[in-house]
Amino acid sequence: MIDEGIDTGDIISKKVLNIDLASYNSFRASIYPEIAIFVAEVLEKITKDPSIISNSTRQNEDIAKYREYIGENKILQLDKSLKAANGRGTSNR
Repeated sequence: MIDEGIDTGDIISKKVLNIDLASYNSFRASIYPEIAIFVAEVLEKITKDPSIISNSTRQNEDIAKYREYIGENKILQLDKSLKAANGRGTSNR
């Protein structure tokens, strides 16, 4: 759920996403459709059973982690590392 904070709403569902780690760009390209499918699945479940919302799990803010933008240089390093790990050489970005 979304509330007034940054990613502080209750957790109504979790799922392991099927993402492509071949490169940073393929990761980004694969995660958004996966998230969209997951959100649609959750909305369908809520439509069928609204009690899912009242049975959600409150996030523990004491262990929450928030990430700032990592910057272009770190993205290029990640892309290079992912490609190397997948045998695809270096980034041409």
